[in-house]
Amino acid sequence: MRTPIARPLPFVSVRFVALVLLVAVSGSGGCDREQTAAGTPAAAAGAPPSADAGATPGGVAAVVQNVGLVTEGYVDDDACTACHREAVESFQQSGMSRTLVPATPENIFEDWQKDYYHEASKRHYEMRERDGGFYITRYQKTPDGARFNVLERRVEYVIGSGAHSRTYLYTNEAGEIYQFPIAWHAELGDFAMHNGFTQANHRGFGRRVQRQCIGCHTAYTDVPDGSDVFGHPHVFPHPLPHGIGCQRCHGGGAEHIRLAHDMDVSNEAVRAAIVNPPELTGQTHEDLCLQCHMEPASRIPSVSTRFGEGWFAFQPGDSLADQRFYANFGDETMQRQRFEANHHGYRMRMSKCYTESAGAFTCTTCHNPHDRPAPERRIEYYREKCYGCHAIDECDLESMQAAGASMPFVADVAADDCASCHMPLRRAHDLVHELNTDHWIRREPPSEDLLAPRSEEPPLIAPASDYWPERGLDPVQRALHVALIDLQLGANPANTERFARALEEAKPTAARPYFYLASAYQRQGRSAEALELFRTAAGYGPDLPLVQFELGRQLLQRNDLAGAQKQFDRVMAMAPDLPEAYLGKALVAMRQRNAPAATAALEEVIRLRPQDLNAHNQLAGVFMQTRQVERGIEAFDKLLAMEPGSMEAYKQIGLAQIYLGQPERALAMLSRGLVIQPAHAGLMEAMAAALVYAKRYDQALAAASAAARAPSADRANCTMLTGLAQHGLGQPAAKETLMQGLTAARAQPTNSSLRGMLTRSATQILQTP
Repeated sequence: MRTPIARPLPFVSVRFVALVLLVAVSGSGGCDREQTAAGTPAAAAGAPPSADAGATPGGVAAVVQNVGLVTEGYVDDDACTACHREAVESFQQSGMSRTLVPATPENIFEDWQKDYYHEASKRHYEMRERDGGFYITRYQKTPDGARFNVLERRVEYVIGSGAHSRTYLYTNEAGEIYQFPIAWHAELGDFAMHNGFTQANHRGFGRRVQRQCIGCHTAYTDVPDGSDVFGHPHVFPHPLPHGIGCQRCHGGGAEHIRLAHDMDVSNEAVRAAIVNPPELTGQTHEDLCLQCHMEPASRIPSVSTRFGEGWFAFQPGDSLADQRFYANFGDETMQRQRFEANHHGYRMRMSKCYTESAGAFTCTTCHNPHDRPAPERRIEYYREKCYGCHAIDECDLESMQAAGASMPFVADVAADDCASCHMPLRRAHDLVHELNTDHWIRREPPSEDLLAPRSEEPPLIAPASDYWPERGLDPVQRALHVALIDLQLGANPANTERFARALEEAKPTAARPYFYLASAYQRQGRSAEALELFRTAAGYGPDLPLVQFELGRQLLQRNDLAGAQKQFDRVMAMAPDLPEAYLGKALVAMRQRNAPAATAALEEVIRLRPQDLNAHNQLAGVFMQTRQVERGIEAFDKLLAMEPGSMEAYKQIGLAQIYLGQPERALAMLSRGLVIQPAHAGLMEAMAAALVYAKRYDQALAAASAAARAPSADRANCTMLTGLAQHGLGQPAAKETLMQGLTAARAQPTNSSLRGMLTRSATQILQTP
């Protein structure tokens, strides 16, 4: 009689998703102040303070206490209406005033009874209005129509006036803001995936919105001064301001209004207490617009803050280049070929109208921020702007219309429509569902089909350069900023060494550059050098909770439990509402094998940040290791609801169901994952195991053979699966095959759940006479 295949033991190890923390600053992150919370210098160049310095009790606000808010001196924009009603009411009709609005019935014009299916990711989206709220539900379907991986969130904010698109946002308990993967597109008049979410493995509901995004889609938010820098979390008070307001271009109005109500103050003093943009000269006037309308490349880090400045530091009258660094990419040909949605200033500055005007031509030459022309007036309005410099007989419209075959859009341009010919509407390379005006004013319009449909493509990567070499930075600091951009684009050894040399020469007293170099060294396996640089970054940023957290995590990886605990305690004291503060507690508790403490801490992370896939995965691992298998399955289910593309979660649920004696349920779960990634080796191996334990041996044998052909297959697992299926079928070769599998397993040991399960079953069979 054949020995029955043993029921597998409970899990002894779950492969955790690696925690990769870049301090919530992907791409063009912020930077850290060169001042501590008390306003004193952090350290002299080359001598970072101790990472033990500067812990402050209280929340995130306590880190920067006594320094006020970034909106200090500001008032509610409605206060401007008392004296400037006409300007305010006119501005309310502009797109800038409607860049961000709450998702309320009066602000939603889209049809909210819509369904959308994204073929690439096999995910359905459902837009529904319910009890005055607007909801987006994402789900997947089994072949018989049953829903699974269901996730619903209420839309809280809408970005965009609707001229081009509408982006939807939701928030969490930590004060973070996240973007929905689906958007409304004006060109389509319907919903479709947002740019950046068209591929199969997109970020779903997990794309966090950063302060540099919020900062240009609405007025400055009431965050503590100094909390808008690298190393602080991207969190925001709610409700957010609704759109760009008066003070974004005029500066804080509190003193202006106070003086206006004081009858003893002269009109001149009242006017002097507010910025009047037309009175600004040269670049500072243009910078008012460029603070949001200058972005050389949207999908790579082309705009960052300079060391010592925050994202909300710019005030009307400031020099933008003194606070931010703008990177250009590639040669002149590449720069001129690339067209993106936020290229207003970038392309305008290529125009001869701009370059040959000695600074006289700028954004407000054609645009009045307070008055957007009605559609029926648009052609006349902008034609008159052109006539301010050009005569009608300069334009050879007839010959250009005759060339309509090569320039299709020209043939449809009215004879008096200057802008549509010389500044044509065209499809953006980064937002492929949007049509935007090309602000590069050209005498000869381009000949290609500017409106042709485009598919989303990866961004072009090319060496960085300083966009404004004539402004601001000295050569040493410029080299450091350029090298940092290149490092962010590719942390290869060459870029890493170039950045390390630039850092050594510049010796900045800010955490950000040391943190990035440490991260690059860590990825390259240079652990000792990485740790020292993480210490340096923490020394220069004693009040930066995410930098302090990362040092703690690095210490824990090196088994310095006491040092890690000290760092995590510091983070908790600085920012008790920060999810990373509780993650630190959980990591220490797991090292101490304190499952209850780890569970409580991870559950708090998830309460604050339900989108934290790592926390869901770690919590599932704690449950599995403590034999709480049903709770582990539940935790993995919640992870899959947040991220349906997590193949590891499908695999672990399937293996857990096998352990519980539910191989048929395991087959159903694993089949869902294989629909998404049919050639995933781990799922194929788990599927073969489920078939073995379901006693479907013929199918198991075929599945094991298919799994063995996968490029990243575990050969030992596949051999043991083959042997177990052969044993179930009564084939004489079974024991020899199992011996080969165990030999291969000993030669290539791994601490995986499936390996342990198969090894136990194979060993039991071989030990039975």
